[in-house]
Amino acid sequence: MNAMQDKTWLEQFLLVQYIREMEEDVNRHKWFQSEKAGHDVGWDQAVVDWQVHIAQRFHRDRLNRV
Repeated sequence: MNAMQDKTWLEQFLLVQYIREMEEDVNRHKWFQSEKAGHDVGWDQAVVDWQVHIAQRFHRDRLNRV
């Protein structure tokens, strides 16, 4: 692999890792929201609520780690 391929591979790896962390965080949020509501709130509702209440902090915290 040349330097450009290495960079592309690393960027793709980091993007996949970031997406996995985001999905994990949404799932955790879904669990908390479901426990609070006393029933499964569903993925769609959890994602919307996560975007409104948590996404900004999630992204900021991840960017500060780099």
